[in-house]
Amino acid sequence: MKKAIPVIIILLFSFNLIFGQGVKVLDGFIDKYPIQMFLNCDSSEVVGYYFYKKYGKPIYISGEFVGKQLKLKELYDIKGTWESEPGGVFVLNEYYSGNWESNNKVFNVNLKETNSDIKWEIFNQKVELAHTFNNGKKHKYPIQISIKVPYYKENKELVNLIIPEILGVKKESYSSIWNYFNKYTVNKYTEYLNGDFSDKYPQYFEVDISGIVVSISDSILNYKTSGYIYQGGAHGYGFENYFIFDLTNMTRLKFNDIFKSDAKPGIAKLLFKKDNQEHKLKDFERSIGNIYLTSKGVGFFFNPYQIDCYACGTFNYFLDFSELQEFLKE
Repeated sequence: MKKAIPVIIILLFSFNLIFGQGVKVLDGFIDKYPIQMFLNCDSSEVVGYYFYKKYGKPIYISGEFVGKQLKLKELYDIKGTWESEPGGVFVLNEYYSGNWESNNKVFNVNLKETNSDIKWEIFNQKVELAHTFNNGKKHKYPIQISIKVPYYKENKELVNLIIPEILGVKKESYSSIWNYFNKYTVNKYTEYLNGDFSDKYPQYFEVDISGIVVSISDSILNYKTSGYIYQGGAHGYGFENYFIFDLTNMTRLKFNDIFKSDAKPGIAKLLFKKDNQEHKLKDFERSIGNIYLTSKGVGFFFNPYQIDCYACGTFNYFLDFSELQEFLKE
C-alpha cells in the first residue's frame, strides 16, 4: 500500500494575454520564386515558417526585430542529433523588402502582408505547484505555456476547436482559454500526485510548452506545439506535435481523415526509402500519425524513441501528393 505523504500545496499563478503580437502572413517573392511566410511575433522575437509555393515544404525560420529591420535565419535539423544548422538569412525592412543570402548568393526579397480573417494573440501562463513536506523540504513543480491563440472575442468557435485539441482536454461549449488551461494544469498535477514520491526522494516535475502557427489558408490551419516535459529520470522529453484543422468544417483532421484505412504499410515503405533504410520499417509503420498538410504534400514527424534513441532527436520527412496518390482518400 502506498504511504500517504502529508504535504502543503500552494499554486502560484502568473498570467499574461497579449493582443497584437500575433501572426503575420506574408506573400511575395525571393528573386522570381513565389513564397509565402508565416511569422509568429512575440515582442522582438519571431519564429515561423516559409514555403516555396512550387514545393510546399515548410522551412523553419527564427530571428528578431532590430530597430526597423527584421533578421531571420533558416534552421535545418541535423539528422540523428538535437542540433540545427543555419541556412539562408533574410534581412528585411519595415515594409518586408530586402535580401535573402546563402552561400555568397544574394537575392532580392519583396513581401507584402496579407489580411487574415483570424486575429491572434499570445497566451502566456505559468503555474507552480509548491510542496512543503513534513520534514520541511520545499519543492516547486512548474507548468509554463506560451501559445498563439485566436482572439477569443472574434473567434470563439475556433478557440473551442483548437485549444482542447492541443492541450488534450475535453471540449466544452464556448469555454475560455483560461478554463482550458486550468483543466490541463489539474490533469498534469493529478498525474504527478498519483505517482510514487516521498519526502526523502520527491519526484521532480516540469512542463514547458509553446504553440505556433505553421501555416494558414482559407480552409486549412497547421499548428505546432513543442516543448519539454520532465518527470524524473536521467533527462526530460522534448517533443513536437502537429495539428491540422479544417476551417471550413471546423474540425481537426487526423491521419485516417486524409488517408485510406490500409495506407500505413505503404506510406511506411515510402518513408523507409526516404530515410535510406537507416531505421526499421516496422517503427515507421507503428509511429505514423504526427503529420502536417500543405498544398503540395504531407509532412511526417517522429519524436524521440519513435524510430530512434533519445540522443538522435527528431526526424522530419516530406512526401509529395504525387508519391501519396494511391493512399489518399477521394
